[in-house]
Amino acid sequence: MPEKTINQADAPNFTIQREVVRPVAARGSSSAYWAAFQRCRVRAIHGIVAVKGTATGTVDASSGTGLDAAAGITIAGFGTSGTASVGHMTFGTQSVNHIISDTMTQTLEPGNGFRFLKGADGDLVAVVIIEFEVLPDAVMS
Repeated sequence: MPEKTINQADAPNFTIQREVVRPVAARGSSSAYWAAFQRCRVRAIHGIVAVKGTATGTVDASSGTGLDAAAGITIAGFGTSGTASVGHMTFGTQSVNHIISDTMTQTLEPGNGFRFLKGADGDLVAVVIIEFEVLPDAVMS
């Protein structure tokens, strides 16, 4: 009997949007990382305020480390994706449960990912949710 071929693009693994949650709390440091284990496309990154910040201003999106005194998060790539800023979220003094979404279509290879750098505001605590999909040509792990 001939071996049955399955089109991976039609397999359930490739039709599911996935989410990963990371808390971001440490002031002005690389406080959260996320790495892809399969080739994937990041569809959006959402940030939710867990503890209200006190600083105003905006996050400096010019680099992955150039944060000002804002209550916000810079999203930087690592691995072959580079280390430059790929997005930012400014929360300011928004109340608890306030949500900010940053849509994107960033494709990541295995081992590449994002780091989330918090601004200098010592009060803000946020939760970051990465929404992604595994690509049909990803190697199964």
